[in-house]
Amino acid sequence: MRTAAELAENVAPTRPHAGIESAAANLIAGPFASMMDRARDALAAKKS
Repeated sequence: MRTAAELAENVAPTRPHAGIESAAANLIAGPFASMMDRARDALAAKKS
C-alpha cells in the first residue's frame, strides 16, 4: 500500500488544474500535467 501511495504522489500534478475533474481525464492528462508542473517548479527554483 505504501508503494502505491508513493507512486501516486510521484505521478500526480503538483498544482490543481481546472477542467480535469473526471477520473478518466486524470488518468490521461495527469502524467503530462505532472511533468509540466515539475518542470515549471524546477525552473522557478533555479531562477530564485
